[in-house]
Amino acid sequence: MTPVCATCGAWFPDADDPPAACPICEDDREVERIGAALEPWPFERIYGAWWDRVVPAAAKDAVRRSVGRYSAALRGDLPL
Repeated sequence: MTPVCATCGAWFPDADDPPAACPICEDDREVERIGAALEPWPFERIYGAWWDRVVPAAAKDAVRRSVGRYSAALRGDLPL
């Protein structure tokens, strides 16, 4: 069986049991690294996996905000 993270889609090595936690989803440094990897690429829109999931404009800014929120949540810095 090849475990896949239900949140981010990361694939893990074949195992009988999936990992207890996803190292990408639970580490704000990984989220920041992924955000930084997208910075050089120009884009205005994001098309999601489903028909009604489209960011029609200013998508790069939306990704930056999302990375910031996700990182803050992983660090415990978001107010409840």
